[in-house]
Amino acid sequence: MPEPGELIKNFIAKYDFDGRKAMELRKEFGKRAAAENWECLFYHSKEQATGFIDEVDGGFKIR
Repeated sequence: MPEPGELIKNFIAKYDFDGRKAMELRKEFGKRAAAENWECLFYHSKEQATGFIDEVDGGFKIR
C-alpha cells in the first residue's frame, strides 16, 4: 500500500491508470491483509511506515 489513507478512504484516483480497478484492489488487499494479519509497508507515507490492518464496520483501521 502506498499510504494508510488510501486504504481508509474509498475513492477513485485520477492519477491511477484504471482508478476504479485500483480502488477495488485496495479493498481486496485490505480485506486479505486484515484476515491474514499482514504487516503492511506504506512506502509513500511520511507518518507511518508499517502497520497492521483491521476491518471495522465495512471499512479499515490501521494499527
